[in-house]
Amino acid sequence: METEILISLIEKSELSQRQFAAKVNVPETRISEWLKGKRNPKMTSLINFAKILGFEIVVSFEINKI
Repeated sequence: METEILISLIEKSELSQRQFAAKVNVPETRISEWLKGKRNPKMTSLINFAKILGFEIVVSFEINKI
């Protein structure tokens, strides 16, 4: 889920991966690792990135009995 949120933030910001990394003050190599699934960003980091870029992350979920 975190990787999908990161991808969405990059797309919605309309920045390149390099520009995004510079804007949120994270090494581009770290962004690349997250996008490739080698590491996972923390949700708190993603929330901070969203704030820096002028976005808000809204997550909703549903619990169903199986």
